[in-house]
Amino acid sequence: MERYDTYPMITGRGCPYKCTFCTVPLVDGNTWRQRSAENVVEEIRSLQSKHGKKRIAFCDDNFNGRVDHVKALCARMIDSKLPLEWFCWSVRADRTDSDMWKAMRQAGCYHVSVGLESADPQVLKDIKKSLTLKKAEEGIRNIKAAGILCQTLNMIGNTGDNLETVRATIAFNRRLKVDGALFHLAVPYPKTELWDWVEKNGRWLKSDYTQFHHFSAEPIFETDDFTREERLKA
Repeated sequence: MERYDTYPMITGRGCPYKCTFCTVPLVDGNTWRQRSAENVVEEIRSLQSKHGKKRIAFCDDNFNGRVDHVKALCARMIDSKLPLEWFCWSVRADRTDSDMWKAMRQAGCYHVSVGLESADPQVLKDIKKSLTLKKAEEGIRNIKAAGILCQTLNMIGNTGDNLETVRATIAFNRRLKVDGALFHLAVPYPKTELWDWVEKNGRWLKSDYTQFHHFSAEPIFETDDFTREERLKA
């Protein structure tokens, strides 16, 4: 443990959303369930007593799936008076109220990653993201206003995506002046809707899904509207 400056934790599992590319409902289920705030803080206390202060990475599928849970957890962390510095993957920009981001900052959060995927309304609809650009922009602005660094997670090559929609996503990130924007190629996994869509509408460039890499630099598939070369350019 002394080799690591960051300690990964999970406060809850599952996600009720149905994004077409996502394996979380297949692996962890659609029902979101969480550990108690007391249980999480006790693990942090144990960590610090054994290994000293370390940054904490909350690796939940959907950290702010329930706003009341986040606020209860933050209140418990603040009351503990433990020296805390943490970040989380991943949050939804639209799951919040006026106080949640401020409570997170007060509790020691300094960085979040927002699952944006695309800034094209039709792509968001096609992938069943259940997110509007208005809500995304409002959430990102509120995160930054609370003093938290905001990074977006974006995808290249989902249903309906092409070079122009990717350019729109880049422009959206630039306009909001996010602190970081990660772009990854869409990777279809078995039993997801994206996998089925590629089977019907695309051409596989790699066939053995056990060799797919989540952060692949090589396209897994292409379509007539978005070729391998264009995906690489994107």
